[in-house]
Formats: sequence, structure tokens, C-alpha cells
Amino acid sequence: MAGIYLPRAGQLSEYQQLPNAGDTALEAAEGAFGGLDRLERDVDSYLERHRLSYLTIERSALPIGPIRLRALTPGEAAIMPTLIRSAVGVTRNEALANKVQSGAATEGWRC
Repeated sequence: MAGIYLPRAGQLSEYQQLPNAGDTALEAAEGAFGGLDRLERDVDSYLERHRLSYLTIERSALPIGPIRLRALTPGEAAIMPTLIRSAVGVTRNEALANKVQSGAATEGWRC
């Protein structure tokens, strides 16, 4: 399965289901992932690898529907510079604050 680190396959689904069974978020994380310290070590190790696993998918297996373009609304056009500035090098909260402070969120555009 693409994007799944096989030794941990199924753990995210288990983590999502455990709170429904009455576990706290921490209990669910420890139960599904084998402890947060272990998960952090495994994620760090995975990210430090010089090779990432991938799966080749044939182009025919990924049908692409028709592509439609439209002009931006005035509100969308006004907020584009802010969105571009907020895409890299800032936290999610900083990006949201940039969007709200820009005053460009008009005419149907939702931040």
C-alpha cells in the first residue's frame, strides 16, 4: 500500500477507533502505536532514511477527469498574495493570522 510504512500498517485506524471504546487520546496512542516514545523514534528513523519507499502506478490506473478553469472572484484574487506568503516558512496559526489581517477575505472567500 503506497504511503504506508508496513510494520505500522493498521495502527492509524486502531488509534482512531480506540477513543470510541472509551480510551483517552493518550491511551489510544499508546495502545495503537506501542508508546509515543517508540512512535517518535520510528518516525524520526523513517524520515532520516536516504531512500523512501514508493509504488509505481500505471498512468491508466489514475484516470483524470476534465480540467476546468475559471476566473478568480475579486475576493480570491485579493487574497492570493497573502496565501502565497503564508504557504512556506510560517506555522498554521501564523498563516491564518496573515489571512485574517490582510483584510482580503471578501466576496465569498473563506479563510
